[in-house]
Amino acid sequence: MKRLIVVLLVASALIVSALTFGQTPASPLPPVDQKKACLACHDELAAIFTLPNVHRPLADGKCSACHNPHAARHAGLLEDKEADLCARCHKQSAAWSAQPNAHDPVAKGRCTACHEPHGSKVAHLLKSSPRDLCANCHAAVKTWATRPVQHDPVKKGQCTVCHNPHGGKEDYLLKQNQAKLCLSCHQITPMFTSAHRGFDPQTVRCSACHDPHAGETPTLVMKRVHPPFAERDCRACHVAQAEGKAGYPLKSSALIVCGECHGDEAAQVRQFSAHGSGEKQSCEQCHNGHASHESGLLLLPQRQLCRKCHPEPPAGTSTPDPHAKQSCTTCHAQHGSANKPYLIEPPLTLCAKCHSREHHVAHPMGETVLDPINKQPVTCTSCHSLHGWKADPLLPADGSRALCLRCHNK
Repeated sequence: MKRLIVVLLVASALIVSALTFGQTPASPLPPVDQKKACLACHDELAAIFTLPNVHRPLADGKCSACHNPHAARHAGLLEDKEADLCARCHKQSAAWSAQPNAHDPVAKGRCTACHEPHGSKVAHLLKSSPRDLCANCHAAVKTWATRPVQHDPVKKGQCTVCHNPHGGKEDYLLKQNQAKLCLSCHQITPMFTSAHRGFDPQTVRCSACHDPHAGETPTLVMKRVHPPFAERDCRACHVAQAEGKAGYPLKSSALIVCGECHGDEAAQVRQFSAHGSGEKQSCEQCHNGHASHESGLLLLPQRQLCRKCHPEPPAGTSTPDPHAKQSCTTCHAQHGSANKPYLIEPPLTLCAKCHSREHHVAHPMGETVLDPINKQPVTCTSCHSLHGWKADPLLPADGSRALCLRCHNK
């Protein structure tokens, strides 16, 4: 057996020797001019080299720094996921995504939402000017240009003077605490102190009175003002702080102070604990006590304000929401109601205001008809999901069968 193995090994060696006899060792492949090779097919990239800002790997002709020339698991033959690929060179990007407030594209690893991967006319490879780029997602940017007075950075399109475009510790991606940020340009002078009635601006949000972007007045005070604020009657709501102490505190909790003039609304909040408001935080969760662009001195446009706490569930179909043009308060009592979920009236009465025909030809409803799922009287919302639905028309399940079987399953 051993002799047979030796014979086989020798024979194998002779065969290999015969096959390779007279052949020279294979030489390594010649280096590839990546720029020339890639442009042979991707000629649309040629114009990028004429731009003032070209991504360094492309400028150096190193396409393979980002792309695999043969095959890849990622679109565009990228060597890795977009964010991980960029982080290979831009080490700081990992810190951006770890910030308490990361810009949404950063948090989702979508670098090319703002940056061109190959080249751009704009610095930092931005897809367009900062103002135009921000306006793609932040629609309010376009409205600021229509106002007669614009904050200087806004007027110059310098969003990043105040905001960190990637992420930070402060709300709204501010570069630092709001008061410190504003006071880095607006110095405290005797005239400044007099205009603020001796109030120390270092302790609060400047945006409680001023629009940081644009407005109708030279001081950028928002157009709708609380009467005591307009009359410069600070003591109507505040007490003067003892000398040497910062701030200008309210006389009591917001709910008590506001209730001195807005008694009915305060009583509703107290009775129904609207929005879970406590004595300390109520009113100020939604309203600005000094000035606002919105009616009711709301902090934001109503729908946008409500969505901060009540995100809208996605619809399961492409059918547009027929209620989208309605304000939230068309159906809901913002300060509280005995009806769930803070409806201004019981569902049957409320829906019938617009859907009178459906109200007369509908499924049996009312106090005498109980929903077997929740043991509550059947109403319109027993079958219709008004904010997020899976089937038409605004149904939580397919209406031809699945919806009915939720209750009629025997």
